[in-house]
Formats: sequence, C-alpha cells, structure tokens
Amino acid sequence: YEGGGYGSSAEMGAAFAREFGMRYVALARVDEDGHAFAFSTLPKKSLMLDDDGCHTPCADDDRMACGCADELCGGLGAAPGEEHVRRWALYKVGAPPKKKRSSKDEV
Repeated sequence: YEGGGYGSSAEMGAAFAREFGMRYVALARVDEDGHAFAFSTLPKKSLMLDDDGCHTPCADDDRMACGCADELCGGLGAAPGEEHVRRWALYKVGAPPKKKRSSKDEV
C-alpha cells in the first residue's frame, strides 16, 4: 500500500507497483492524493465494481482513470461489505517507459 500522490496518478501508481515487482495496481483518488495497492494477481471478478466512480480522471492526466475515494465519489456509498467509500481503477503494469538517450546522456 502507498498513499499520497501515488493514488492520484496512474504513472506514479505504476512506478510503485514496478518497484515491488507487482503486475497490477489499483488506484482510488481523493483530490490530489489517494490510495494505491499493488498486487501480483487479480482479485476475484465477483469483487469488482464498475460505476461512475471508477472512471474519475487522474489528477495529473485526465485521459487516465484513477477511481475515487471518500468525498470525491459524490453520492456513491461504500461497496457491500466495505467500511470506506472506494471505487478502484485497476491497471496491469507494463514495463517501464524507455527513455530516449541523447548524446549528453550517453556514457
């Protein structure tokens, strides 16, 4: 688990998952902060929801979804069996992006 900006940015969330060798990351944004969980296998499909909260844009890139948490979920309630209001955006984490090397970066 990681909080702060890792939960409001798909890029930061993916970097967090890669750091620990995990294949998936789930994000739930709260304004500029949020929640991020990294894991190696997908949860059971029966535990997954898909509603408007899941598609809340990320704080740093509105083309990506970062889910929602607490007041950012608007009028949504907690999922069955859950204490907190969370809607998770789930991503499979790929390889890190390759940097283009310029002559000044080469050694």
